[in-house]
Amino acid sequence: MAKMLCRPTPPISRFSAISKVHRVAALCAALIVFAWPGESHARCMSTQEANAEHVRGLQSALMVAALKCVHRPELKSFERYNSIITQFDRELIAHSNVLQAYFRRVYGSKHRYHINKYVTRLANDFSLRTFETPSFCDEMSDIANTILADGEGSILHLRFDRSFLPPNSANLCASKKSRDFPALNGTVPDLVSIHMPDLDKPAKSKQVLDPSVVPPMPAE
Repeated sequence: MAKMLCRPTPPISRFSAISKVHRVAALCAALIVFAWPGESHARCMSTQEANAEHVRGLQSALMVAALKCVHRPELKSFERYNSIITQFDRELIAHSNVLQAYFRRVYGSKHRYHINKYVTRLANDFSLRTFETPSFCDEMSDIANTILADGEGSILHLRFDRSFLPPNSANLCASKKSRDFPALNGTVPDLVSIHMPDLDKPAKSKQVLDPSVVPPMPAE
């Protein structure tokens, strides 16, 4: 199997795509459907946190498409997924940091458990859609093409169709006061765990790309 690159969710090898389809399908059959975090005041989201959750949803949907749409080679789903992860890795990591900080704020020392449950829930949801929505592969291909054509800032500013994403895990916080977010973290996970970068480890790069300083897009 070809060595995979280190990215927020690493690019997928052509030779591993089919075997991972079966792995994802088995996961869907074995997992229970986890509940989303509650919508209490303590768990409300800032606009940046809600947007970061949309980006995480985008990542999961594109990853599932790359694994499950191999029967449509003309769509080049895994090639486009790899291109997006490579081209927009800093934008993806910046949003990932914000989302992880949200889970840490809400769940404290148990934030990793809830992050794992949340990411598994996303993968499960989009895997099921590949069976329930015949147009899923075409829709994700269109979104991937739009992002790649739009170029830098496309993901940072959420310039992509979000209609396919599940609702945010919590309501927006009533307060509009800005929060301080952690700096860009260069640590990345492997494909199997599908985790997000680890905030507990030092960043490999001092260059910061922080979506909290970008004029926020309205969360849908």
